[in-house]
Amino acid sequence: MLKIILIGLSIRLLNFYPIGHDRCWMTLSFNDGPTLTRIVSCIVQKENAHYAFTSPLAYLTRHWQTTQIGNITYHYPDNINLTRARAFEKNNETIAKKLGLTPEKFDFYLTDNYQEIPPLLGYLYDPERVGRTRDGSFTEAHQIFAIQHNEDFSHDLIHYYVAKIRTNTRNTAAEEGLAYYWGNAYYTDSSRNMIDYPAQLAALRTYLHEHPDSSLLPLFEHNAKPFPNLAPEVSARSILSARLFQLVEDTRGIIGVKALINCGKGDDNYFSTLYTLTGINRSNFDTRLRALLAQ
Repeated sequence: MLKIILIGLSIRLLNFYPIGHDRCWMTLSFNDGPTLTRIVSCIVQKENAHYAFTSPLAYLTRHWQTTQIGNITYHYPDNINLTRARAFEKNNETIAKKLGLTPEKFDFYLTDNYQEIPPLLGYLYDPERVGRTRDGSFTEAHQIFAIQHNEDFSHDLIHYYVAKIRTNTRNTAAEEGLAYYWGNAYYTDSSRNMIDYPAQLAALRTYLHEHPDSSLLPLFEHNAKPFPNLAPEVSARSILSARLFQLVEDTRGIIGVKALINCGKGDDNYFSTLYTLTGINRSNFDTRLRALLAQ
């Protein structure tokens, strides 16, 4: 067995075999002392006098079906919901154009569970990925991997496009609010449907009806997640921020949306810009937001 040691990092060749003309599958393990840190597979391709090392994604999905919908190429082993796929393609165009950008092309892989994703990219073991099931993934190579086989990935698509026009330090409350408003809450409900903005508002209104003495400002500032029947990850803070983005877009347009995106890091900067745009601050937050949610 081949073993290489680089300043405490031990690399072992676990497997190597041909999978076609001038192509081989290679699996390596990485240890930091006695601790296993990674097991990675890749395709080794001979190109003239050199060798190229590439992700196994194309090889592992070579028998999958593909469907082209506008700028989105869907890859899937079994089935696709074309209605959702077309809606996502439309959202890709709408989000980009709202922000003054050109819609981009993406390859979208319909995976059922997050644990299916790392092996497709060559990660057979990675301690940072252990146990996760409800996430999707978005790579720098314009590859989208579905959240529980859902064809809509609008939430992270908004983060992608916003990063292109952001001129200040990222404000999490702002970006998550816009992603909830224009997209969805990222995670699916028990039926594997994306939780869109109307469903978010309905859940928050139900919570407030069942907890009439609750205050909205602590829900926002503490990033409360009080919706276990919808999805345990859904954030009241982000829903409230989404409703504020709706107000800003309705009254100030895209210029206002961009101003709130670029408010700078932290809640103080968020509230400072919010006050300039809407007159809402911490003192009147509860009153104003309850009125907005009642509309």
